[in-house]
Amino acid sequence: MLHARTDAVRCFAYNIEDKSQCQPSDYMAMVSNGSLHHTHVSAIPAMRARDQHMVVNTTHFFNYLRHVAELMPDVEQYRAARKANRLHVYVRPSGLLFGPLGVKDLNGYVKKLKKRKEREEQKGAGKGGTGSPKGSDRISG
Repeated sequence: MLHARTDAVRCFAYNIEDKSQCQPSDYMAMVSNGSLHHTHVSAIPAMRARDQHMVVNTTHFFNYLRHVAELMPDVEQYRAARKANRLHVYVRPSGLLFGPLGVKDLNGYVKKLKKRKEREEQKGAGKGGTGSPKGSDRISG
């Protein structure tokens, strides 16, 4: 839908997959320390996952904001980044990893990327090239 509207609105996502940046919600803190009355404790699993507090790694966050800012003035550059799955990022303990929006199995996605990179390196080695793929799936920092 956004593409059909000439990308006037641009979509980016910053997904935190690093447990060290996630803190328990007030609800879970009260459940854990027993200060929440038992009548208010819910059996719904989503209650335990919602409203987490974040302690964002500012280096990673600002590196991603810089990336986003570079894509904002040029719609063609934005479209190229979308085609290359370089709009959405997943924050992991090892750093930032680009990927499509909504990756459910991040470890499986990482394995898939590694296999693709190995295949490209093998192809490149057979042709006398460096074998390194264009671009990178990571942001340094």
